[in-house]
Amino acid sequence: MGDDLLPDFNLPSSEGQNIRVSDYRGARNLIVILADDPDSESCLLFLTGLAQHYDEFAQEDTEVLTIVHGSVHEAGQIKRKLDLPFPVLADQDARAYRAAGALTSDGRPALTIYITDRYNEIQWAYQTDAGDEPPTLKEMLEHVRYLEIRCPE
Repeated sequence: MGDDLLPDFNLPSSEGQNIRVSDYRGARNLIVILADDPDSESCLLFLTGLAQHYDEFAQEDTEVLTIVHGSVHEAGQIKRKLDLPFPVLADQDARAYRAAGALTSDGRPALTIYITDRYNEIQWAYQTDAGDEPPTLKEMLEHVRYLEIRCPE
């Protein structure tokens, strides 16, 4: 970790504009969430909790990007349903999931979370297996705060 760059996805958002990981390079840390099943209760609770604490991450110069395996329309439905304050990106053909290693051996999306510094270098990665709990928001915030201590500019 630390020398690996997050792949530079270029995906449409639920709002209709394309967003690239590199749009944030040099400006903000990133939390990139590749959602496994955005209709599952555990994913819904995780994203809802993240939305409720979004301001804490934003105060640490961190943007959250959520990627769903589906259409722009489906990404928009998730964003509106959960009232998410951060971008939701659509990856209909799973190219971002493949590039990020976020597919299970049988080709299904696995919940995968990357935290990068403002230069898109991966500082922390997490991937669930079926039934695993995602990291806590407190753990994620601690990782982001550590980045700000190490590289405060």
